[in-house]
Amino acid sequence: MGLLKNISIVIMVFVLASCGVSKERATQAQAHYKLGVSYLSENNLQPAFLEFQKAIELNPENKEFYNALGIVYLRLQDTTRAEESFRKATRIDDNYSEAFNNLCYLKYTQRQYDKAVEFCKKAISNPLYPTPEKAYHNLAKTYYRLKRYDEAEASYWEAIRRSPALYISFYGLSLVYNAKREYGKASDALDKAIEMDPKYRGDKKRAELDMRAGRFDVEEPTDLKDLLDILHY
Repeated sequence: MGLLKNISIVIMVFVLASCGVSKERATQAQAHYKLGVSYLSENNLQPAFLEFQKAIELNPENKEFYNALGIVYLRLQDTTRAEESFRKATRIDDNYSEAFNNLCYLKYTQRQYDKAVEFCKKAISNPLYPTPEKAYHNLAKTYYRLKRYDEAEASYWEAIRRSPALYISFYGLSLVYNAKREYGKASDALDKAIEMDPKYRGDKKRAELDMRAGRFDVEEPTDLKDLLDILHY
């Protein structure tokens, strides 16, 4: 994933037995799920897909299994099945923020920005969501595309307040300030991002070289042009 792209795709392993599923089947399903997570972490998609399918066959009531399967479909660029899987997860648990955040990102990639905002807000509305900074970051990106710059700025800061090391939000914040013609703040935010980014550790010349060589992964060509401009403010 690129620096300005999605931070939502995180899988956590939960050991939960669902109601109506025997302990033995739940244990077997969890074993397949853990193996699938291992494959997915290596981007080995087909084995991960098979393991998540086996987990669902054994325990079709587990929301994490459907969410993980949705991530596989997303990486395979099968957005229809990805959405179906994420929605199945949310039908099992209407407060499952991880799946709502993934739906937010999916709709963002499809440029269905109003829907993306709706899903991100749903993710954030759960006070027990352990990583709301992910949804705030995705919400901020969406507001930026909608040219709702004040809301984008506020959402990026909400993400940063919850996770101060979230340097990718500073990259986004830099673009927001640039769009608002607050060029000093744009420059400061980009400097902070490059300083915190473990790839650069403050080396602006190296960051610029990567940008010019196409090694700096951004979502839109205009983002790259703007970042290069901001480097020289």
